[in-house]
Amino acid sequence: HVRLWYKTMSGTAEAGLDFVPAAGELLFEAGEMRKSLHVEILDDDYPEGPEEFSLTITKVELQGR
Repeated sequence: HVRLWYKTMSGTAEAGLDFVPAAGELLFEAGEMRKSLHVEILDDDYPEGPEEFSLTITKVELQGR
């Protein structure tokens, strides 16, 4: 098993204004190759072009060895 921790990081999109900041952990079972998570995007009335944020893996832990 692999457990990883993640968090969102502001870029041109700002946490709290353009998206709801998210952080948490995911557990991958043996043979599992993908997971999904939800980041809520906040809409506003400002005339803006495309904005971006990133999802950073902050820690990875191998389990069961």
